[in-house]
Amino acid sequence: FNEQKTFPRDVRHDFDGHPCSHRKAHNVYGMQMSRATREGIRRAFPENRPFVITRSAFSGTQRYSSAWTGDIESTWEHLKIGNIQCQRLALSGYSFVGTDIGGFSGVAEGELFIRWLQMGVFHPFCRVHSSGDENDQEPWSFGEPYTSIAKKFIELRYQMLPYLYTVFEEHTRSGDPILRSLIYLDADDPECHNRVEEFGVGPSLLTCPISKPGVEGRWFYPPKGLWYNFWTNEKVLGAEERWVDVPLESTPLFVRAGTILPLSPVRLSSSVDLPYMELHAYLADEEGEGGLYEDVGDGYGVSIKKTFKLRDQKLIQTRSGEFQPNYSGYHLIIHGAAWNKFSIDGGKKMPFECGKVFEIPECFELVQFW
Repeated sequence: FNEQKTFPRDVRHDFDGHPCSHRKAHNVYGMQMSRATREGIRRAFPENRPFVITRSAFSGTQRYSSAWTGDIESTWEHLKIGNIQCQRLALSGYSFVGTDIGGFSGVAEGELFIRWLQMGVFHPFCRVHSSGDENDQEPWSFGEPYTSIAKKFIELRYQMLPYLYTVFEEHTRSGDPILRSLIYLDADDPECHNRVEEFGVGPSLLTCPISKPGVEGRWFYPPKGLWYNFWTNEKVLGAEERWVDVPLESTPLFVRAGTILPLSPVRLSSSVDLPYMELHAYLADEEGEGGLYEDVGDGYGVSIKKTFKLRDQKLIQTRSGEFQPNYSGYHLIIHGAAWNKFSIDGGKKMPFECGKVFEIPECFELVQFW
């Protein structure tokens, strides 16, 4: 590397027939490196999806590569900066992004690592990383209680994978960012314009990292509407600032009312077959809807898009696509209603209790509640 850690500025580029120095081509050169890497992988392995990581990018690089925010320091300041960077990249069209969880250089202590992990599990690109020559930074490196808390949030990441995968697919079609700043969620609310720490994950989840040491609570602003506390099921109204208790083993996490949220059981790896899929219906006025996109996880084969709508005490599933998942049932959990009976596809009425798990076939068309 030279002082600028890049090519000398007088290196010449063809620049699509318009010769110039590296001073002009520097940024687009980074994008072209990612493009060349992706195209090379695609030619070498045409049956697989290329996976490229870069930190040198330019407008348009989201077509070719994921990105991380570079070799940041293990400090509370850089945790907060990383949150803002990833939101702004997402608003700029670059959604497959994340930070080095725990920071790259310097020495993270247990509390900082946990708070960073609690943010990073919601980023599309989720990776613990470090320079490797200053300290150990594996999730089990800090001892208890940090190891158990790290395990809890890594397991949460695995649970959220069906939802995140669905949001990724929607992003590729609509361009809607995966990480959604408050101003994106409600541009008409002036209170959302200058708050930079809260962010949505897709249309249904909302979180706000802890970015200071020794903190067990913080003020938090959910956008307008009704929200469910993910941990307690408490309902809260948005469009007003609220205090949230967040001991080290917790982080603010809310689900938008009216959401049917797909979650998976905890697995050791995403390559392990799912025994079932969870469907959590967080109702608003006894209604909710959601989606689930599934495919084999690689390549360009068949897929399926499932849509769930709950209206008039009827949960209807519609399906589009040929992919058949390897599980045969859903675990259905209803939040926010007082029904006591249900039937599946016109069958007999059975006892039902909201908040409890009920098994229904993956191929169901109609669940009726009373």
